Amino acid sequence: MTDTPEYFPSRLDRLELGVLGLAERQSNTQVQLDNLALRQANSQIQLDELKREMRELTSNVDRVLSRSAILDDVLSSQMLQSSHGLRGLPHALHASSQ
Repeated sequence: MTDTPEYFPSRLDRLELGVLGLAERQSNTQVQLDNLALRQANSQIQLDELKREMRELTSNVDRVLSRSAILDDVLSSQMLQSSHGLRGLPHALHASSQ
């Protein structure tokens, strides 16, 4: 700064202080931006992992539901066959007794 007394800083001194203040704020802002970019990158990694896990979970659910539907069909078929067989049994017994 110039040799002007501190009580009355010159215009150049005031400008210099202003520029130094701006430079410091810009530096702090850059640090904050860098931290924000890092947090955003970490969030993106977590989001990608969540998407992968969600796809895997959806695939597992689809597989379980498909198997369940197949088992339901098999059980329904067996129950239907059993019920037809039981209904036919008394008629068969009646016919054989004649």
